[in-house]
Amino acid sequence: MEGGVNQLTAWAKAGRFNAPIPDPATLPRLPATDDTTVPVESRARAWLDSNCASCHRPGGAPSSFDARWDTPLAAQGLVDARPANAFGIADARLVAPGDPQRSLLWWRVNSTVLAERMPPLGRHVTDQAGADLLAEWIRGMR
Repeated sequence: MEGGVNQLTAWAKAGRFNAPIPDPATLPRLPATDDTTVPVESRARAWLDSNCASCHRPGGAPSSFDARWDTPLAAQGLVDARPANAFGIADARLVAPGDPQRSLLWWRVNSTVLAERMPPLGRHVTDQAGADLLAEWIRGMR
């Protein structure tokens, strides 16, 4: 929201779109990551979509997984998938069910080392709330 007004609504009023847009209130929304009334998997996948899917998707950065919300979890290539580079983590997986320490996804979100962290640009500190959410999700997998 921009000054209490939905940003899409503000942009539409400012003439930034070539065609009318639907009322933003009618558009689908990702769940808020801090809304504990929503299952942790939904919140974690929403976080991944918001923070990773701009690159980690078909046609995006070279990667083996698809972080988009609308891709079913089983088709994302995340759970129990072997990473191309394990960064020295024994028996690493992109997401190792039940074990954030072996999950490269969680590990890279936690890292602040430029050659290891994800996303690699635009951040110098860990999104601790996001990392904690991913860890909770991973620990709950079986």
